[in-house]
This record gives sequence, C-alpha cells and structure tokens, in this order.
Amino acid sequence: QVHMLSQLIEELSKEKENSNPYDALFITGDIYDRAVPSPEAVCVFDNFLTEVRQKFPELHIFIISGNHDSPARISYAAQILKKQNIHITTTAEQITQPVLINQVAVYSIPFLFPGFLGKDFSNQQEMAQEVVNRILEHHQKNYPDYALVANAHLFTSQGNPSESERIFIG
Repeated sequence: QVHMLSQLIEELSKEKENSNPYDALFITGDIYDRAVPSPEAVCVFDNFLTEVRQKFPELHIFIISGNHDSPARISYAAQILKKQNIHITTTAEQITQPVLINQVAVYSIPFLFPGFLGKDFSNQQEMAQEVVNRILEHHQKNYPDYALVANAHLFTSQGNPSESERIFIG
C-alpha cells in the first residue's frame, strides 16, 4: 500500500514539474481491504492524504467507498474534508451532487450495497441503471453545458471476482 501510494505521489509530482498538473485524483473504492481496517492501514492512508494535500493544494481528490469498505467509516470527517477539495461519497443522497471543475461535472457512485436505493432495488444491475438514470436526469436539467464524468465502483458484466470479493446475490 505504501509503495503504490508513493507511486501516485511521484506521478502527481512529475506532471506538476512539467507544468501539466492534474486537476483531480480519483480513488475509486476499496480504500481498505476490509470494512474494519487495521490501524496501520488507516494511518498509511491518512499520511497519504496529508502529503497530497500539502504538495498539491489545488488538486481535487474524489474518494468513494468500495465493496470492501465501510461507508460510515470512509465518510468520517467528509464535511470538513470537502473544504480541502477532498470529496467523499458513500450514500445514495450524494450521487446527484456533482463537483464542478473547469466545465466538468464529476458525479461519484460508491459501491451499491443491497438496499442502497431502498427496497425497490436489490441487485447491482437494477441499482446501477437507476443511479445512471438519476444522474443523467439531474445533469441534463442542471448542467447541460458541462461535460459529465462518473467515478464509480461497480461490478461489471462477465467480470471474474477474486476470493476476497464480497458478492451479493441478485
């Protein structure tokens, strides 16, 4: 984890030095490898976010919860972090609230646990389609002149899950 996160910082640094800085960093879920991460893993991620914020204060960081994450734990301090351009999305209420950057509307779609959108939707395909419908409707109504970017943590059709995946029937 430390090695991978340091590679991200190296890439961000290289492009900043080349006068071509990134506008955003997308962390698309599975922040940790389990819902209750080890204290060491939490510390590593905290140090990473702190270093990125210090070195790249204008960078927007988008974080969504994955199927291994606890949405409640990932969203800790989300409101105060938003003021630091660290955008954390873990709930259904947030999916139609884009962050606007340079004529781009960024929508974030965390992992869709059963019941995420209520009891009317129980499987991944139905929930994903409903989320896309809601985002498109909101976007076309409110931001028709903005490009749309979706940051999502989803299972894909014909995907091959690993032994560590938390799979939900439906």
